[in-house]
Amino acid sequence: MSETENTSSTSHLANIVTHEVTKIINLPVLSDSVRNGVAGCLYNVTIPNIDNWRRFGLAPDFGASSIPDIYSDPHIGPKVVLNLMDGLLAQYAGGPESQPGYAFPFATLYASKDPVAIDSIALRQLEEWRKKRKLPPIQRLGAHVMVAEQSGLGNANPARIEIRDVGR
Repeated sequence: MSETENTSSTSHLANIVTHEVTKIINLPVLSDSVRNGVAGCLYNVTIPNIDNWRRFGLAPDFGASSIPDIYSDPHIGPKVVLNLMDGLLAQYAGGPESQPGYAFPFATLYASKDPVAIDSIALRQLEEWRKKRKLPPIQRLGAHVMVAEQSGLGNANPARIEIRDVGR
């Protein structure tokens, strides 16, 4: 397949999301993305379900506008009834492919109907871990989270996000 085919401007969603399901429970893993900053809720239900995903991780915006646009498609966003992010083993670099050297037990699950809230929490947490390990920031690559908030897909304001610790 040529690079032109890999980055075509025409996209097709997977048949399972367009024709086979009426509800989606989104189960992303708490991980960074070398192309999109955070491989969270918005990423997980869009990028893996589109045929030419490579073009949504290219400069200059690294999917900042396209990921929220794809999520807004009636075949995706409106069908998502729950986002449950698996942070039991979190990965702060090299993702979303498994990179055990950048992963550690975080023992956390995030659940919400709001994908933007979870992604904004995850992005801040990833930035904190990366800073401690002297890795470059990923905020610019994860700009799709803020664009999603501006598009009305959810809330990224930490003052308006309630986090409940349900204990062990």
